[in-house]
Amino acid sequence: MVFERILGNVATVPKPPPTQEQDVVELFWHECPRRAMRKRSRLGREIAFLMPPGAVLRDRDILVDDSQVRLIIEILPSEVLIAKPRSALELGRLAFELGNLHVPAELTGNEIRVSPDGPVIEIIERLGIPFELRTCIFQPVFAAGGVTLSPNLKIVRRAVDRAEVD
Repeated sequence: MVFERILGNVATVPKPPPTQEQDVVELFWHECPRRAMRKRSRLGREIAFLMPPGAVLRDRDILVDDSQVRLIIEILPSEVLIAKPRSALELGRLAFELGNLHVPAELTGNEIRVSPDGPVIEIIERLGIPFELRTCIFQPVFAAGGVTLSPNLKIVRRAVDRAEVD
């Protein structure tokens, strides 16, 4: 099976009938923006991806949704460093430093999640920002996905028709 588009996400698509088989393709967070790759589903299906430029797979995206099977993406949990800036100034300084390192980051509420490595930990400790290590699903923002930051540092997602990235 070759997949070239995302049909939707489990969060926004009606629940499947109980007779429909559910199958899952597991990905690591760093595989999500890849255009081409091969995987095997949990039930043994050979899967090939040839995604269009800018398409980014997300947790619970649907690749197949027909009368027989629903095939979805699951992002595997990984170790993540979760920084908890206490002010807009700390947030700005941290964002600036992480940007200089070109580190993939996920903004969730009052937290910034990044993949832990030496330079990132060193910067966060130098800035005195509280942080913790946790194993969880990590879905960083990829600029190619139409995401930008507004002047008040909130994520702005361009309204994208899923067919547009297909």
